[in-house]
Amino acid sequence: MKVMDINEALTKVLNGKFALINYEKFVSINIASYHTDDRGRTPFQISKKGISIMAAFGFGFRKGAPFFDRFHELVTRLEDTGIIKHWTEAVIAQRILDNRMTTDPVPYGSKSYYSQGRFDQVVLGVDNLQGGFYVVFFGIGLGIVALILEKISSAYMNFGGKRN
Repeated sequence: MKVMDINEALTKVLNGKFALINYEKFVSINIASYHTDDRGRTPFQISKKGISIMAAFGFGFRKGAPFFDRFHELVTRLEDTGIIKHWTEAVIAQRILDNRMTTDPVPYGSKSYYSQGRFDQVVLGVDNLQGGFYVVFFGIGLGIVALILEKISSAYMNFGGKRN
């Protein structure tokens, strides 16, 4: 094991036969900021299961502070509802955006992702396919209306024929 700069370590990881063990959020922010293209592709793999490190953050209060119980209750409720996790994710996303704005728009190692020839490839999203969904649902609606009209006309013809 040895201690080294994050950029040097990631370069060694790209070259192969080298693994980096570091704080997950720090490495994730660095990779998302500088080594990931606009489509979210990156040459790195990050473990989903990390190593637990006991980290403690605290607030200092004097003994017998009257607001301690209320403060502890509020922090616990924020944690239980997921607001602290949401805030953390928002701060990380903002940090990644800030890092990307200060660097080259084409991240390191991702130039091959952008254009494969004369035309750029585009990943289709829901916005691109929205018109197709409208056409499909409009066709289904017309089919249901036609089915109902057919059933009504069939029932009307059957009742009309029995009256003779």
